[in-house]
Amino acid sequence: MKTFKAAALLSSMDTAERRRFREYITLPLFNREQYVVVLFDLVEPALQQLPDNQAIFSHLYPGQAFNDGRIRYLKAQLYALLRKFIFLKQPGMLFEDVAVFQYFREKKLFDLYEKEQNKQQSDQPDKAPADSAAYLHRYFLAFEWHNFHTQTNRVATVYLDQLNLNLDTFYIIEKLKLACTAFNLRRLYKVQVETSLLEPLLAQLQQQRMY
Repeated sequence: MKTFKAAALLSSMDTAERRRFREYITLPLFNREQYVVVLFDLVEPALQQLPDNQAIFSHLYPGQAFNDGRIRYLKAQLYALLRKFIFLKQPGMLFEDVAVFQYFREKKLFDLYEKEQNKQQSDQPDKAPADSAAYLHRYFLAFEWHNFHTQTNRVATVYLDQLNLNLDTFYIIEKLKLACTAFNLRRLYKVQVETSLLEPLLAQLQQQRMY
């Protein structure tokens, strides 16, 4: 049986936190799948000895023929709600996955951390993104992964390279967009708008051919 990721997360929470999470999933704004609440109520008291999928199905759908896909769907929904709950608890975070990785690290859920990181890296498209927000997202991910692997006593210099590349690319895209806005204002309204650091930035782009 595959790892029940939602159960691993729930096990890391104290009673008060799990109670707050249950209140969260009963709100229609966040969850309209009531069987997820029933699933939580079934597994939360049994985190030390979890029922298998067939036992869960029999409890949720008495008298019906076993459907493993339905239980896997509900488990995935419960896990997705847990991730959103963790994200909303950290208002300073810009990206849900970064908030979840930080939570895994702080709770010492190292196995889950590495599985999620491997999955995210394998799912990352080969084609470079065109928007600056994607590079900012990659920067914060690399920063979190660097912290994790440094704390677990591993060489993490590869993430330093990613940090530099993604932060530089985010800055360059935003700086060029701002410069375009400034030039438009100059042309349309004949106003003087500062474009500091633009010339050395363009020279750097040309030198490194970062087009």
